[in-house]
Order: sequence, then structure tokens, then C-alpha cells
Amino acid sequence: MTAQPRTAPARLRVGLPWTGLVLLLAAAQLALLWRRFYYGNDDLLQFEVAQRAGLSWEMLSLNVFQHVAPYNRLAHLLVSLTGMSPVAGLAFMTLNLVATLFCCLWFMTELGLSTRRRVLGLVLIGLSVSVSESGIWFDTSMHILSALAVTTAVCAAHVRGVRTGSRRWHVVAFVLFVGGQLFQERPIFALPLALLADVLLLWRTVPWAERLRRLWAIRWPIASLVLAAAAIAVWLQAFVVQPGGTTPSWEATGRTMLLALTDYVLPSVANLPRSSPSPWTVQLVILGGVLAVGLLLAVLRRGNAGPLLFATAAFLLYYGFLKLSPLLIDTPASIAGNAERLHYVVYVTVPLVIALVHLRVPSIRRRPAGPWPRWLGAVLVVGLAVHLAVAGNAYLGRQWAQTTEARAYLDAVRADADEWSSDDVTLIPLSAHPALGTSWAVGYVRHDKLLPLVVRGFTPQDLGPEPVIIDDTGAVRPARLVTVPGRVTLDRGGCGGSRAPAGEVLARADVARTREPAFLVVQYRAPQDVEVQVVTDPGRGDQEGYFRRDLPGGERTRVVPLVDPDVRGVALSTVGDGPLCVERARVVRVLAVDDDGRCREVDRLGHLGDRFRCP
Repeated sequence: MTAQPRTAPARLRVGLPWTGLVLLLAAAQLALLWRRFYYGNDDLLQFEVAQRAGLSWEMLSLNVFQHVAPYNRLAHLLVSLTGMSPVAGLAFMTLNLVATLFCCLWFMTELGLSTRRRVLGLVLIGLSVSVSESGIWFDTSMHILSALAVTTAVCAAHVRGVRTGSRRWHVVAFVLFVGGQLFQERPIFALPLALLADVLLLWRTVPWAERLRRLWAIRWPIASLVLAAAAIAVWLQAFVVQPGGTTPSWEATGRTMLLALTDYVLPSVANLPRSSPSPWTVQLVILGGVLAVGLLLAVLRRGNAGPLLFATAAFLLYYGFLKLSPLLIDTPASIAGNAERLHYVVYVTVPLVIALVHLRVPSIRRRPAGPWPRWLGAVLVVGLAVHLAVAGNAYLGRQWAQTTEARAYLDAVRADADEWSSDDVTLIPLSAHPALGTSWAVGYVRHDKLLPLVVRGFTPQDLGPEPVIIDDTGAVRPARLVTVPGRVTLDRGGCGGSRAPAGEVLARADVARTREPAFLVVQYRAPQDVEVQVVTDPGRGDQEGYFRRDLPGGERTRVVPLVDPDVRGVALSTVGDGPLCVERARVVRVLAVDDDGRCREVDRLGHLGDRFRCP
């Protein structure tokens, strides 16, 4: 007798509790991330391109560290319209998280797991610290959580097609598989995961000969996915993978995988990743213990071998991918850094948890007291959820303290936007909280680069009587510019109506050595916009500051930041042959002015020094 399809009211009664659980877990993550969610690094690049190019092929196809993800780029475009509002980013993050949880629930349902096991799986995934770490940063929340959602959706649709024999679901799986490239390249791993789910989870108690026969029966859906995967791989190699990149050695990859497994992947199931790497001898002992426990579970209970092999294969699949990563290099710091990144762990967390909730413990003699009461299971799950939330909160507070400060800084900057962007003041650009931009993205945290992303079209005005700065807390403060002693030489070749030759130095300053953030104040005339080149300490072999900047046409006085922590000389020249007359130039440093009129030294991040009488 075939089961009758559920009526609409019956489906509603079944679906509402699951929807409530998913939304509750998403709300818990939202509470954990509400004051921690931030924009940084890759986000700033995408926001800049979004403002410059708008909705265009350049934006949608932007290659960011070998990720081409139109969905991600479109979200950055929309968020850029809000001036980097954290609420807008959190809305996208929550949407992706809810989609991921629903797809995980769908996958576990198709695999035939009981209600209790699905609840346990959702709690472990929904409150996982690896999910939190993927959601705390906008860029990862867009391309990792969405990739997890589409990967599990492909697996769920495929398994449903296998279970029901319906070709329609195989078509759905195929469409999701191909469309997954709109989110990220890793949904291509849905193909091996779906086949592993068939063989090791869905048919885990079936003899191997029967498993192979069933695989052959679905050869055409599998073949279509294989062909699509091959086409995707060719496309990625041709248009996404950047040539010339180095890849790590097998030794470095293996050491990273061992450290990740023992110190981060497995402990993260309980939201207890290590705060520092353990010695390799301890890692080997842990690995041996894990293998021993897995072997024991497989021997003592039939059907456990499949889930254990599924989890192992998923780990090898995702972490073996690091062998192709240009971000992993053969140094201890790089190995530790890649191993501890829970952005990588989360890809394994989902299949690992789904495998774990399949496991059966060895049979125990019948207890005379009868079965466990139902309420006890609920209490245990609630207790687990509380532990995961508390442990996750502690981890985020420890591991992401700097970015949490950066988020508070950006909130303060956005709140005071009307003040620092006013035409009545001149903002002297410093640098924002360093956690907003690290490594290659350091240049994006300079105020002249960051603030136009907050207020579209903002540019510091001509130097007026009211200069201000933004300090390290994001607060706006009055400022004073003090001339640095030294000698300034001007070439007025462009002041008689003629054009100065391209590259000719129009202003040169040799000043007393200064370690404070320094600026070049240029008073000039130009009939049109002109691009200039600024070099600091041109007589030194190693030049910290070498950059170009556009100066708007007209009679103006502009403040040009000198991107150098140790300025002793400056040379300004034109890049093209545009006419530029430099009438006056001076090197200055900036001081913050308190309400009582006393001054403070200021570093490039806006940290304030001791108070003293203003010069």
C-alpha cells in the first residue's frame, strides 16, 4: 500500500514546527552577531567597484581571490546604496542562514532521519561557531552560507529523485547544480557529496552489490551532473583561476589538514575550537583516538561505517582542495592560519553533523525501568543549545574582539556622517580601525577611500578655517594643522599659461623628520582636473610613499595625505601634461583640539596623546 500524500492542513501542521525551529536558531545567531557583524577587506573592494561601475558586467563578474559570484556582487551593490548599513548586511546574512538551515533540514528528511535526529542536527548546525564565524563577516556570509545552502539543496533534490524515482527531482538537482555557480565555485562538490550520500547514507545497510546496481540504475542523472561539472571546471580554469599562482606542497597541505581536523573541525562540533595549535604529537594522538573510536563504532553497530566514511570523505574533499589554494604557503604561520579558519571548517561541519546524527550506539540490554521519558530528550537538546550558544559567544568575544571594535567605530562614523561631510568643515583624512582592512586591503581604510563608501560622492573640501578629524572611536574632533619646519622649493613652470612637462617636479619639500601622520597642503591653480604623483623621501632607496591623486580644477587649497610613517622629504609632479600652477606648498602635521583649547598629538589611527598647550 502506498502512502497517501498529505493534505494542505497536514503539511501545515508538520511544517510550522520546523519553520519555528529554523527561525529560532537563526534568531539566536542574529543575537550573537548583532553587534559583531562587520564589513572589511573584500567587502571594501566590492563596495568601491559597485559605486564606480554600478549594475554592470564588470561588477557582476568581478573576480575576488578566484571567486566569481554574481549573487554576492549583487548583494554588495545593494548594500552599497545604504552607505554600508549593518542592518542591510545582516538581513542578507540571515536570509542565507535560513536558506542553509532549511536545505539541511530537507536533506536530512530525504535521508529518512527521525524527528529527534533532525532536531539534533539542526541545533548542531544552526548554533555552530563555524556558522557564526561565516556569518560575522558580510563577504563570507554571502558566498559561504549561500554555497552551503545550494550544495545541500542539490544533494536533497538528488536523493529525493533516487527515493521516488521521479525524473523531475533529478532535473531540479541539475538546475540547482549549474545555478550554484552564481553563488561560488564550491557547489561543484555537491556531485561527489550526493553520490556519497546515496552509497554511504541512504543505502548504508544495503549490500555493496545492490548499491552498485542502484547506482547503475541512475546512471543518466549522474552522467548529466558529471558533464555539467566538467563544463564548470573548464570554465573555472579558463575564466576564474588566475594564472601564475603558487600552490602549497603536499607536506604543507597534510600538516594543515591534520591540525585543522584535531584542533578545529572536531572541537567545533561542540563549539570548543582550540585557542592555539597543539603540538604535532598531540595531534597524532588525537587522530589515533578518533580512528580507534570510529573503528569501534563501525564494528559494534551495523550501518555506522557508512556515515563515518561519509564524514571522512567530506573532510578529505574540502580540505584536500587546499592543495590548489594560493592562500596556503609552506610556512608555520600560514599552516596555522589556514587550519584555524572556521570559514573552512563550516564546509565540513554540515556533512559531519549529518553523518553524526546517523550513528547508532551499540545495543544495550533492555532496561527494566522502560524507555526514556520524552521530556528528557527535549531537556538534553535544550541543554546542548544553551551550551553551544554560551561557548559560541565566548569564542566570538575572544577571537573577534578587534572586528567588534571596528564595527563600533564604523557605527560611530556613520552616525556622525552629517558632521564630517558638511561643507562647513574640512576633514583631515586619517585611517579607520585597522581591523576593517588588513594585508592587501590596508589602503581601503584610509578615510579618503573609506568615507566615500559611507557617503556616496564624498570628498574632502578645500582647506577652510574649520579642519576636523575622526579619532579612533569614530568621533569627530576639531583639529589644527601645524607646519613642519623645513625648506620648500617650487617650480612655477606651469604658472605662466604654459604646460609643465609631464613628470617635472613642481614642488619639493625637505622637512624635519616627523613620525606623526603628515600632509602636504598645496595651494594651486589648474584650468581642469589634473592627476599628480606624490613621492615621499625621493632620495631614499626604499620609498614608503608613492601614490597618485586627482586634484580638481580651479583655484584651490587641498590637503594631500602623505602615506608614509616617516616623512623627511616630498616631491610633487604631474602625471600627464595637464597645466598646474603650484603657488604654495607646505608639509603639516595634525593635532586634535579639546574643548578647552588644548591640543593632543594624533597618530594615523586617530589615537590621542597627552594634552599640551597648542603651538
